[in-house]
Amino acid sequence: MQLKVSDAERERLQRRIDSVVQVALGDHNQRMLEDAEDYRRFLAVVDPPRKGDEHKSNLKAPVIQARVLSKCGYNFAALFGDDAEIVATPTEESDVRATAKVAAFMNWRLFTSMHIQEDVQVSDFRRVLFGHTVIYRPWIKKGYWARYSADDAQMIEEARQAGKAVMDRPGGGADVEEVDYEGPGWIPCWPDDIMFPTEDVQNLQEYSWMVRKIRVTPDELLAGERAGRYEGIVEDWEEIVTRARSGRERGDTQLSGRNLVKLEGDAFEGVTYEAASRDGREVLELWEWYGKHRLPVGQDCEEWDLPNREMVESEIVVHYLPQMQKIVGIQDLRDLYPTMRNRRPFGEMRLIRTGRHRGIGIGRIMRALEDEETALYNLFRDCSEWGANPPILARPTAGVTEQNAKILPGHINFVADPSGIVRLDLKGDLGQILVGVNMVQSMQEKVDGQTDMTMGRTPDRPNAPRTASGQAMLLEQGNMRLNFDMKLLQLDIQQILADFWDMESSPLAPAEVFVRVTGEQYQGLIDQRGGGFIMTPPERGGKYDFKIQFATSAFSREADKVQFQALYGALMTNPVVMMRPDVMGYLAKQLAKKMGFADVASMIPAPMADDIPLRPEEEANKARQGERITVHPADHDDLHLLQHYGQIDHEKKVPEERQDRDYVARLAMHIVEHQQAKKQKMLMQAMIQGLQSSMGPAAEAGALPGVPSPAADSMPQ
Repeated sequence: MQLKVSDAERERLQRRIDSVVQVALGDHNQRMLEDAEDYRRFLAVVDPPRKGDEHKSNLKAPVIQARVLSKCGYNFAALFGDDAEIVATPTEESDVRATAKVAAFMNWRLFTSMHIQEDVQVSDFRRVLFGHTVIYRPWIKKGYWARYSADDAQMIEEARQAGKAVMDRPGGGADVEEVDYEGPGWIPCWPDDIMFPTEDVQNLQEYSWMVRKIRVTPDELLAGERAGRYEGIVEDWEEIVTRARSGRERGDTQLSGRNLVKLEGDAFEGVTYEAASRDGREVLELWEWYGKHRLPVGQDCEEWDLPNREMVESEIVVHYLPQMQKIVGIQDLRDLYPTMRNRRPFGEMRLIRTGRHRGIGIGRIMRALEDEETALYNLFRDCSEWGANPPILARPTAGVTEQNAKILPGHINFVADPSGIVRLDLKGDLGQILVGVNMVQSMQEKVDGQTDMTMGRTPDRPNAPRTASGQAMLLEQGNMRLNFDMKLLQLDIQQILADFWDMESSPLAPAEVFVRVTGEQYQGLIDQRGGGFIMTPPERGGKYDFKIQFATSAFSREADKVQFQALYGALMTNPVVMMRPDVMGYLAKQLAKKMGFADVASMIPAPMADDIPLRPEEEANKARQGERITVHPADHDDLHLLQHYGQIDHEKKVPEERQDRDYVARLAMHIVEHQQAKKQKMLMQAMIQGLQSSMGPAAEAGALPGVPSPAADSMPQ
C-alpha cells in the first residue's frame, strides 16, 4: 500500500534524504575504513615490500584469520548440530497446550523451510570479524514464472481465482507466478550497505533514520510495482532502463561512498566491479530510507507547519533512486507490519555488548597481537637465515672476484690468500623468540577464549587433561570467555526469532500453513497427518518466548556417554528401579541413543506405564495440553474436587478472549466423573457396612461366610 502525498511533499522528503545522507557520509566512511582494514587482515593480504627490503620476509602471521575461522566453526557446529533445536516457552497459561506444536513449527521454519544455514553462517562471520552485523528480515515471497499456452485456459483461470499473479501474453496464453516459499527472510547485509547517523542509541530501531542500499535491475523494479512495493516505474520506464545501462555494480561513489569493505574483497579476487557495466547487465542503486516523519493532514503544507501535520511521527520507508533523484515508493511501516513491535525489518548481531550500538570484533581486538606475532616471526626467519647462511668477509687482496665469489659444492675456487677469507658465525637465541611467540599466543587465548584444543591444536602443557570429561570441563565450563560469547549469540538469535514469530502471527501470513514434521520427538505430542500438521491462525496467535538450544559438542557428548554409563550401571542394581519396567525401558532407550545406536533405540518397545494415580496438578497439565484424564480408584476425591474447582475459578478470572474453553470443559467433565466415583465409593461403603451388621458378631470380627477366620486357623485341633 502506497501513501498518497503531493509532489511538493515528495520533494521535501527527497531533499531531506539527500541532506541527512551527505551529513552522515563522513562518519560512515570512517567506520568502513576500520571494517575494510579488518577484512583485509582476515584475507591475509601481503603488502608489497618497501624499496630496498625486497629480500626480507614480509609474511603476516594469520592470527585474525585463524581466530575468526575457529570461532565461526565452533558457532556453526553449536547452531546446526544434530541435536540443536528451537525451544518455545509460553508466556500465558492459555498457550501451554500448543507449545509442542509451536516449537515443531519454528524448528521446521528455520531449519527446513528457510534453509537458513548458509545465511546464518555469513552473518555470524561478519559478526565475529567486524563485531556487528545487520540482517534484513522482511516478509518475502520466492517463486518463478510458469508459462502456459492458450490450450491451458482452464489452468490459467484457476490461477486467477486462487489469487496468483497472471501476465497475459500476446497471441494467447499467460505466465503464472508460482510461489514456492512465503515467510520471513534472513538476508545478510554488508557493512557498506547500511548507513545510519551518529546518534547515541542501543539498537537500529532507535535511530532517527537509516538507509539500506541495494542494487536492482529494471525487471526487479517492474516486479516490485506489480507487488505494490514501488510506483511510477512504468511511467518512467525508458529513463530507468537508460540509467541502468550505465549503472555501476558498486554504486555512485559521490552519493553513497566507495564501498570500501567490498573493494577489499574485489582487490583480493583480482577483479574490478566499480566500472560501468559492459556485459549488458542493467543495474541501479536503490536506497530504502527508514525514518520518522510527520505526515500532512489533508492539504499540502510546509514541513514546519505543525498545526496541519500529524502530532505523532509515522515510521515510513521511502524507496529512492539517487541517480535519478526520484522517489519510487512511500509506505507506512504500520501498514506493512501492523502487529509487530519492531517494525523496521532488521535484526542485528553483536559479538560483545559495550554500551554502544556497534560492538568490537575480533579484527579490531587482535590487530596489535597480530602485528606483534608477525614481527616475532620475521625476526625468527631473519635469525634462522643468518645462522644457516652467515656472511663471509674477505680482504681485497685475497683474490676473490665476482666469478669465484659464489662457492658451490664440487667446484674449485682459486684464491690468492685463503686465510684472508673469514665466515662470521652469528648465533641468535631462537629460544627467546619462541618464548615471545608463546606469550603472544597466550594473550590471544585470554582475549578471545579459544585455547589449543578449541582450535584443533594438540595441547603440550604438562597439566593438560587427558580424559573426555576433563577436556569438556576445560573447553566449556572452565572457559567462561567462550561461554560468554555463546550466550550473547543466543540472545541475538532469540530476538530475531521473536520478530519472526510476530510476523508469523500477523496478517502477512497465510491463513493456514502446512508443516512437514517427522521424527520420534514429535510423536504423541502433535496430530501428524500426511507427514505433518496444519498451523492455524489461533495457534499462531499465542505469546511465546523462543530460545535456540545449542547442539552438544563432541567433547561433551563423549563425557556424557561416560557419565550416563555409570548412572545406568548404578540404577540397574537399585531394587526400586528394577521393580519399574517403564523406567528400565526408558534407561535402555536413552543408553542406545547416547551410544549412537539410534536404530537399536527405535527397536526397544515403550513399556506400559504402571497404573499410578496422578496429582491434581498433573491432571490439570494434561487437560491443558488437550489429553484425556481419567479418575483413578485410589484418588482422594474430596482433595481433587477442591483443587479442580480452584483451577476452574482461576481460569475464569482470565480475560474472556484469552480463556482456554477446552481446558475448562475437560476439567468440568473430570469433576463430574470424580463426583460419580465419590458416590459409588459411598454406596459401596454403605453396602459393606450393611452386610457386616446383618452377619452379626462374626462379621464385626472380620469373618466372612465360608472363610475361616485367622484365629480359628491358629487354634489347636
